Amino acid sequence: MAAFQVGWTKFILSTVHILYGPSKAAPPERVEEIRQVARFLKERTDDETEDIRNFIVLGDFNIFKPEDKTMEALIKDGGFSVPEGTTSIPGTNVDKNKKYDQIAYRARGDRFAATGKAGSFDFYEHVFTDSDTDVAAYRPYIDTYITKRHRQGKKSPKKPGTEAAKKSQYKTWRTYQMSDHLPLWAEFQIDFANAYLKDIRSA
Repeated sequence: MAAFQVGWTKFILSTVHILYGPSKAAPPERVEEIRQVARFLKERTDDETEDIRNFIVLGDFNIFKPEDKTMEALIKDGGFSVPEGTTSIPGTNVDKNKKYDQIAYRARGDRFAATGKAGSFDFYEHVFTDSDTDVAAYRPYIDTYITKRHRQGKKSPKKPGTEAAKKSQYKTWRTYQMSDHLPLWAEFQIDFANAYLKDIRSA
């Protein structure tokens, strides 16, 4: 957790990496961890003695789909909201079919809100691309890695025998150079100076 101030607006970013556990949509342990984190942060936003009560929680929630119990634990149990712009993103994993990563927020009053502008950034459209040129260019690095692992007596992937296998191995290898998750972003409105001044004038 880290606190920030932009202009008059104070907020806290809280990053998480939720338990993956079994490769299922909503194992009880994962659901409960999200629920506990969300409730803990909700209590902070409800506590009137807290100096900062605007919270953004973000990170790898290992949520598969929006309708899963994992998302329910964040939204319903924790009272957090998800920026509208992130809901249209099909997925933040490389295959873009899982909603692993989330940005959610809960705010004091009405002077901290998502604008609806959000998205994800697919860096594989710019580096380590799917092109045959990149697959060929990085092949020597992958082969060197495999050879080194073999010489060290460590578990290592085998050298692929077909072009399809080479491309598949390359796609796995590149995630260790970058990530198997795509960055997620959302824009928030934090300047409510005009509304504040109007309130003073009307008072």
